[in-house]
Amino acid sequence: VGHQIDLSDADAVRTLATTIAAQHGGRIEAVAAVAGGFAFSGPLSDADPAVFARQTLINATSAWTTARAFAPAVRVAHGAFVFVTSPAALVGGRSAN
Repeated sequence: VGHQIDLSDADAVRTLATTIAAQHGGRIEAVAAVAGGFAFSGPLSDADPAVFARQTLINATSAWTTARAFAPAVRVAHGAFVFVTSPAALVGGRSAN
């Protein structure tokens, strides 16, 4: 079962984690957090700070909010996390051919 959610929204992730944990007796065996997006902003000296902030939100903040929200139920189950970030995760996204 998959759920589409903004992983950077800590409240939404916490609500989802609570709902899923309640449906499974407080135990979650595995969480796969798949975030999509990448933007290249050129050489560091020319890089756009807004692009860097967006990439941090997609790739780091989303992992943090997910781990924080799901950790209690995953810990109970001795489960695992899988984190993936790829433009292929976006609606209409493509992978390399």
